[in-house]
Amino acid sequence: MLNSNLAATESVSDWRVLGRLRVREVRYRAGGVQSRHRHAGGTLSLVIAGELEEDSTGPTHRAAAGSLVVKPAGNWHADTYGPRGARMVQVRSADGQAPWDNTSYPYQWLDAPRLVRRVLALFDERPGAAEATEMELWDVLDQVGDPVTGTRVERRPRWWSDAIDLLELCTRQSISVAGVADRVGVHPVHLARVCRRQLGCTVQQYVRQRRVLAAWRAWDRGE
Repeated sequence: MLNSNLAATESVSDWRVLGRLRVREVRYRAGGVQSRHRHAGGTLSLVIAGELEEDSTGPTHRAAAGSLVVKPAGNWHADTYGPRGARMVQVRSADGQAPWDNTSYPYQWLDAPRLVRRVLALFDERPGAAEATEMELWDVLDQVGDPVTGTRVERRPRWWSDAIDLLELCTRQSISVAGVADRVGVHPVHLARVCRRQLGCTVQQYVRQRRVLAAWRAWDRGE
């Protein structure tokens, strides 16, 4: 076993910007140990490969590929990496205004296997990967719930029709969930949550449906 947080880290990539977020890849050594520590800002950590055990609030959590942990600002945690080490992607807000930058946001592990595929495509610089990754991430975070009220949004907000108008542009250009959320004055997680409640689907599913419909109409017109 390695005995320091620094020794547990094998390599760290540069940060890259993804809408209102920053992402980077971190590889941890086999058997590496990170003692109890915390971060000033909130962090999302997605396991791409390998495994780890994390001690924080509640029982020890064992994580493998497809696991995503939401760590609010100031959350204490300690990690032990498995015999294959771990390949992970860290996500932080670019402006310190993400919900998980709040100390009251819930610490939670989520299952996000589709997000792994999106992130791998992003780091391989495949076309459209940034947009798909951002959409999938906000959809996954909708599982966490509302940290302020603890309830789900049911009413149609006043800004919803404006958001739909902006999402309709997806048939003609690339769409950023964060960009749409900024235009209507809400956070991307809140936009994803309202979309699921109002339309019964995720933002990503809605955009895909509109693009398929636009393509079908263009084909029908001989375009």
